Amino acid sequence: MTVVMDEMTSAEIVRRFQADVWSYLRVLGCERNEADDLTQETFVAALRSRFEHRSDGETAAYLRNAARFVFLKSRRAENSRRDTEKALQAERAWARVAGDDGNDSRVDALRACLDTLEARERDLVKARYERNEKGEEIARRLNLTLTVVNTAIHRAKQLLRACMERKSANG
Repeated sequence: MTVVMDEMTSAEIVRRFQADVWSYLRVLGCERNEADDLTQETFVAALRSRFEHRSDGETAAYLRNAARFVFLKSRRAENSRRDTEKALQAERAWARVAGDDGNDSRVDALRACLDTLEARERDLVKARYERNEKGEEIARRLNLTLTVVNTAIHRAKQLLRACMERKSANG
């Protein structure tokens, strides 16, 4: 809707519709301070556009659309910041774990720990994590119940974790 402001001043529009825009942003999920900021952004964007007050209903609808756009834009920016932060955290975690050898020593240690498992446990772990088989598939293939498969995999993971911790402590 292209609207040009003439009948009502900017201040009158803000005064009349500010509470409604703020409440709408709260319903969308904004915290109070975020609703304050986005309400202001909504009016700045609306009043910069070619805006004309035709009726209270049309103006309210126009401002809700503008507020929704500002809200979604802020969420996309926030998600992008979170994704970037998650990537940086993952990179820092990888550097802590991998060290200078690119994690080769930990991979070697895990292979050695896998060799300490009984054949059945080792086969279950490899089926689940190397071949990405679902628990149901493994259970069906081996004629076991899903509970037995999940319990055995859980136990194997505990043994692997303990083995890796010992290797890490022995350095």
